[in-house]
Amino acid sequence: MLRGITCVLGIAVSCGVAMADTLHLANGGKLEGKVVERRDGKLHVVLDGAGLDAVPVVIAASEVVRIEPSRTRLEEYTARASALAFVDVEGRLALALWCKEQGLLEPMRRELERVVELDPDHAQARELLGHERVDGRWMGKEQAMAARGLALHEGKWIPAAEAEQLVSEARGRARAEKIQREIDRQVALIALPSAKDRNAARDALVALGKAEQMPELIDVAGQLAKYWKGRHSGSRNVTTEMRAAFAQIQQPIPTRDITLGGTSNVPIRIQLPQQSLISVNTTTVLPGNR
Repeated sequence: MLRGITCVLGIAVSCGVAMADTLHLANGGKLEGKVVERRDGKLHVVLDGAGLDAVPVVIAASEVVRIEPSRTRLEEYTARASALAFVDVEGRLALALWCKEQGLLEPMRRELERVVELDPDHAQARELLGHERVDGRWMGKEQAMAARGLALHEGKWIPAAEAEQLVSEARGRARAEKIQREIDRQVALIALPSAKDRNAARDALVALGKAEQMPELIDVAGQLAKYWKGRHSGSRNVTTEMRAAFAQIQQPIPTRDITLGGTSNVPIRIQLPQQSLISVNTTTVLPGNR
C-alpha cells in the first residue's frame, strides 16, 4: 500500500507546494496533505493540490511514523489576508500574485478586485483580471469586445451585425423546421379515410397558412382535401357536370418550396399534387376512385 501512496506523493510534491500536513511514512517517504479524519486505526488524508472536493486517501495509522502539522494553502491565504490592512494596495497585489502561484484562482480574483476597488486605474491588477482599456476606460473582456463592435458567437468574436444576422437566420431555420413538421403532420392526417379527420387537417393547414402569411398553403390545403375526398369517396358512380376543366392528379406527387411570410424568407417544402388540366364541357358519369 505504501508503494501506491508514494506514487501519488510524487505528483503532489512536484507542484512545489508544501502548505499542508507532512506525513512521515514508515518506509521513509513523505506525504503532503491534510488529515481530515482519524477513525478505526486509519487516517483519511486529502492530498495537497487535489482540490477542496477531493476524495481522501485512506492509509493505516501504523504506516505513519509522525505527522508534522502545517497550514493548507487556503489556510495560509486566510492568515496572510487577515494580516493585511484593507487599504494596503501593494500588499493585496502581492497576495494576489502569491495566490496565482499556489493555484488559488478564486482568492486571487478576490484580492485583485480589492486592488482595483482601491485603485481603479491599477494597470497590473486590471490586466491580471483580463480587463482592457478602450477609449481611456477599463472594461471586462466582453464589454471591451462589445465596444469594438464585436459579439461572441459559437465561441468566436465576430462583427456584431454578422452575429445578429446569424442568430436571426438560425431562429428562422428553427421556426421553419417547426412549421415544416406541422405541415407534414397535417398532410398525413388529410389523407385519412375519415371525413372529420380530413376536414380538421384542412382547417389546420388553412389556419397555419393565414398565421404564417402563406397563401399558397391555403390553396394547397383545399387541393389536398379535394383530392383525398375523391380517393375515399367509395366505389359508387358519380354523375359530374364539368364545364371548365378536369384536374387529373399525376403520380408521384411532387414537392414544392414556398416562402415563409414575414421577414425571414425561409423556404417551406410541402407535397403538392400536380394537376393536368383537361378542358371539357359535358356531363359524364365518373367511377369512384377507391
